Amino acid sequence: MLTLRVDKLQIVCYTAHETCFKGGEKMQTTFRIRDLRQAVPMTQHELAKQLGYKSASAITMWESGERKPPSTILPQLAKALDCEVADLFSDC
Repeated sequence: MLTLRVDKLQIVCYTAHETCFKGGEKMQTTFRIRDLRQAVPMTQHELAKQLGYKSASAITMWESGERKPPSTILPQLAKALDCEVADLFSDC
């Protein structure tokens, strides 16, 4: 987990298990799901229901970095969080 403070805004990035290579360097894919969800504001349970999940456990795992959201759900996730798919990813 990486925490950045910019002025009074705190951004927390949680790493997922997937890595990618950019310019020959290994990088972690990070998601901003928690920050975006809280900005809406919405609970994990509410988000899970909007995405068709029965419980919030998947959302919890995505936000903690334990698992990554399936790529097929990213458009629905972005719509639920009122953002673009690209906004789900972070360069942290």
